[in-house]
Amino acid sequence: MPQKDKSIASECLLHQKYLADSYTGMARETACDALFTDVLKICQEELQANHQIFNFMNQQGWYQVQNADQNQITQAQSQIQQMQSQSMQ
Repeated sequence: MPQKDKSIASECLLHQKYLADSYTGMARETACDALFTDVLKICQEELQANHQIFNFMNQQGWYQVQNADQNQITQAQSQIQQMQSQSMQ
C-alpha cells in the first residue's frame, strides 16, 4: 500500500506543478488587470497545494532534498541580488 500511496502523491505533485506553471504563464500573458489578479490568486493557491503535497512526501521520505549549507545559501542570495539589479538597469 505505501508504494501505491507514494505513486498517488507523486502524480498529485506533478499535476500541481503543471497547474502552477500554467497559471504563471497565463498571468504573464494577460493584459486585463482583473483577470491578472484572479489568475495570480489561483496560482498562489496552486503553489500552496504544491507545497503541502511536497511537505507530505518529504515527511514520508518519498521526496528527499539535500539541505544547502550557508555558503550555497549566500551564493544563491548573491546571484538573485545581481539578477535583480541587472533587471532594474
